[in-house]
Amino acid sequence: MRRWLIGMGLVWVAALGAGTAQACMMCGPSLGCATSSAGGRWCIAGNSVCMMGGVCLTNSRPTLPLEQMGMIQVTIVEDAPGANPAPSRLVRDAGVVAVGRHALRIARGPGAGSGSDDAIVFSGRGYAEGGTAVFRSSAGDGFALTRQSEGRGARLRVCALAGGFPGRLLANERVGEDDALVVRVPFEGRTRVLVLQAPTLPRDEALRREGEAARAIREAGFGRPEPTRPPFELTVMDR
Repeated sequence: MRRWLIGMGLVWVAALGAGTAQACMMCGPSLGCATSSAGGRWCIAGNSVCMMGGVCLTNSRPTLPLEQMGMIQVTIVEDAPGANPAPSRLVRDAGVVAVGRHALRIARGPGAGSGSDDAIVFSGRGYAEGGTAVFRSSAGDGFALTRQSEGRGARLRVCALAGGFPGRLLANERVGEDDALVVRVPFEGRTRVLVLQAPTLPRDEALRREGEAARAIREAGFGRPEPTRPPFELTVMDR
């Protein structure tokens, strides 16, 4: 199977004066996200998949101090009978990892089975700050995600897509560093469950947590075929 690198998913918006993250991000040779002098504002790495999005404008004012990193963990899982039916919910103190099997547990909620690894549609981790990321499935549906750092956490806004752009609001929450946001989203013609975590941490802490997330993603992928490509197209709008 091919290991998939999407570097041309960058949306080259002409955004004079637009904000940027504390550092630009690139997909490295090992298909993980790494800081760079040029690259994207968003970078998400899964198991043998890495994607960048948005233009990192290094000549504009940073939105975060240079020593801080805005992290993102994104997992899409199958909905399941018996799981919490709320359209969205904030899970306090969900843990430091919210990908792979941890995301399945968070999505199902107390009293529901965790489900098998096959229920994981996609699981990835990386860095993001500024702009709105659009996750568009091959069916034309999906969701838009905005992340804005607040303290050691972030404010997350999730919208359903309408004509390829953010539409109906699904969730708008301030998420702490160990919290997770669970949102039901339209994806590939049916309802799927999105699990998000978004700590804002000093560089050393961020790298340690990303390492834990990467291990959790690999463990959930053991015995499964490597993906030939991501289940969505990633683009990043300036707003």
